[in-house]
Amino acid sequence: MHVMAGERPIVERVAGKLHCYASQGWIYRREIYSGKDLPVLEILVPDTLNFKKVVRAFESDFTYNVFFNSDLTPVQMFLFENKLFPLAYGTYSLDETNRLNSVELEDSLDKVDFTLPPLSIMTLCPANSDVAPKYQGIVNLEISYEGRTYGIEANSAEELLDRINDHLKRCDPDIIVTNYGDGMLLPWLADLSRRTRIPINLNRDKEAEYRTTNESSYWTYGQIVHKSGGFMLAGRWHVDAENSFIVGESDLDGLYELSRITQIPGQEQGRSSIGTGLSSMQLSWAYQHNILIPAKKRSGRNSKRRMNCFLPTGVG
Repeated sequence: MHVMAGERPIVERVAGKLHCYASQGWIYRREIYSGKDLPVLEILVPDTLNFKKVVRAFESDFTYNVFFNSDLTPVQMFLFENKLFPLAYGTYSLDETNRLNSVELEDSLDKVDFTLPPLSIMTLCPANSDVAPKYQGIVNLEISYEGRTYGIEANSAEELLDRINDHLKRCDPDIIVTNYGDGMLLPWLADLSRRTRIPINLNRDKEAEYRTTNESSYWTYGQIVHKSGGFMLAGRWHVDAENSFIVGESDLDGLYELSRITQIPGQEQGRSSIGTGLSSMQLSWAYQHNILIPAKKRSGRNSKRRMNCFLPTGVG
């Protein structure tokens, strides 16, 4: 945060209420527009799960232009700061509480012939993939892994959940690939689990919650395209092949490579555009070169009258 010296007590008061810490002294970082080094305060947020909540609390007391790097996620900052990336090959050391202690990287971000970990992959999809599940009266499922496909037919929700859990236990997948998993399949299974009070082990981390994002619609090439909100797991990747441009065009191999070079975790990269990946590469470069990243864009595109887009210069 770039604030006046007199505003520092306000920063410390807000940080104290949120169980955060402000840096003891000023830290100097390069401002991208002026090229000058600015004195800023660094706010340390121990509880990264509440990072956005902390940012919103500070935004209620300060104007947008004092914030830098606050639009990044804790995962992005961790990867940028430690020069790590998804699927990076190396030796990882954990302490007694299973926290990452040190990393000896034996890989590089731009390596073409990289080594993948031995990933276990499960496919979970409706037996009839020609029709979206929301338009089907009865949904029969198919689960595939280790070269075999299993049909899931159950007479009750309880039996369905038990059979899926059996397959999850046998395969213990690192990646679950679905068709219509974001918009229908996984939310439907999660809802069945809540109503029957039978846990479904989609997450490896049993204590973690599912992460969801909002659905969206946009206009492109003369048509309106609807994009389902993401349904992301803890301890596993969930990739919805019907909701991922990258997987649709280049399969999982393309997702692996893009996730590495953009430093965007696989689940997020699978649902992101190419432009988002390019932006992440720019942000990584700026972060590692101590350049402040503005929280909001300070200048928008100049608006033009419709006719000006078509008239040649000099025609009024």
